[in-house]
Amino acid sequence: MANLSSVFIILMVTVTVLPPYSNAMIKDPCPKKGYAYSGFGKICLRISSDSKSWADAKKACESNGETLLVLETLERIIWLKTLRQHYPGWELSSLWIGGKSTGGVWKWHGKLDNEPILLSDYIHGSPANKPSDDKCLQVLKHPDFTWKEDNCETKKRYLCEKLAPVN
Repeated sequence: MANLSSVFIILMVTVTVLPPYSNAMIKDPCPKKGYAYSGFGKICLRISSDSKSWADAKKACESNGETLLVLETLERIIWLKTLRQHYPGWELSSLWIGGKSTGGVWKWHGKLDNEPILLSDYIHGSPANKPSDDKCLQVLKHPDFTWKEDNCETKKRYLCEKLAPVN
């Protein structure tokens, strides 16, 4: 009889993700300068050119009719990773997104305001096990593109989203 501890089952899931600009059938309704379009989510995404604390980044997005990016679905997580691999410069910085620890509970602060983060893509060892109110969520730079908490006062570039205009 085989020793079960020596039996390994490897499950490999292959996801084919097309570059964000490859779908020629969808007209991009986003402003041309500085935005990327997500056809499945019908959102326009903008990466900032400046660096701010998380709170200031949130205010900057809101002053432009946007919110910090929320990655509440697997499709959005994969889309962002693909986008960052295909747009020059997008892969070079860690970026603030809309997650923040409040009372030791991670919640979204963006289009899903104060909703708990149920799906995540944290790097191994993150978030820290001790509850903290002063941590905010970043997407790491290349090659990981995974999530990690950081001090909210650290200045970083950030990702803003808004609904795409209806044509």
